[in-house]
Formats: sequence, C-alpha cells, structure tokens
Amino acid sequence: AEMELELHIAQANDTLHGLHLALADKAVIFRGVVRSATNYSMRTWAWQMVHSIDRSVKQYSAIYCHCRTAMIALGAKPEILKQYQELQKSHLTTSTAAFTQGAHDHQASQLPWFWSIDIPRDTSSKSWLTEFYRIHWLHAKAGKDHWEEEEELLTSEFQWVINYF
Repeated sequence: AEMELELHIAQANDTLHGLHLALADKAVIFRGVVRSATNYSMRTWAWQMVHSIDRSVKQYSAIYCHCRTAMIALGAKPEILKQYQELQKSHLTTSTAAFTQGAHDHQASQLPWFWSIDIPRDTSSKSWLTEFYRIHWLHAKAGKDHWEEEEELLTSEFQWVINYF
C-alpha cells in the first residue's frame, strides 16, 4: 500500500506540473494570440487553441482528483493531504495579469494553492516557470512593503495632527 501511495503522489506531482504548464500556456495564448487576432479566421484559430488547452486542463484535473481520492483511500497522512488539497473549479482559471511583471490589475488576485507547492524538478526544467514564481513573489513582497509603508505614514500623520493641536 505504501508503494501504491508513493506512485499516486508521483502521478499527482506530474499532473500538477502539467496543470502549471497548461494554465501558463493558456495565459500566454490569451495575451499573445487571442488579443492580437485581427480577423475572424485568426480569432477562430486562437480560440481553438484555448479550447484545446481547456480540454487538457480538464483531463489533468480529473487525473489529479482520481489520485487524491486514491491517496485518501490508501490512508495518506494528514500532512500529505494538506499538501495535496482538493482542486476546485475556481483554481483552474488563469489571468494574463499573473504573468505580467507590471500588472496593476493583479494586485487583488491570489494564486491557487498548487502554484506554491514544491513539485520536484518543476523549476529546474523550465526557466520561465522559475521566472514566473520569482515575479509573483516579488509582486507579493512589493504589496506587503507598500502596506507597511502606508501604515507607517498614517501613524506619523496621526501623530503630526495630535502634535499640531
């Protein structure tokens, strides 16, 4: 049973890696192909690409859900199930802003849990995926720094008002 559990974990890792790539491809296609399509045939071709990727995402999702169900049936430890959470339909959407370095419309969005787990060999095989993780981390850090600075400024302004009166 332990060997079968390890195989399902490996299959879940492979599936999540495929899901990463498919969702990233979808965002890139939206940004580079769908938006820039200038005529009907180009738009049709671009949307066919998007629908093809959607089918891949659904297939990866089904495989992952099967793996997770098997892990539960095999009595996986709570730590493993915490790492391999349930996949929601809302997790399978993507935003082109998530892949853009200077995107202001991405500030309120949050990446699904599976973008932050460590899938073996995930970042070493794709340099652009490493860059994606780095950009998203830097964006989150900039947001945190911004709010810390805002808090410091507001605290100082309140003190200035008190000192004025």
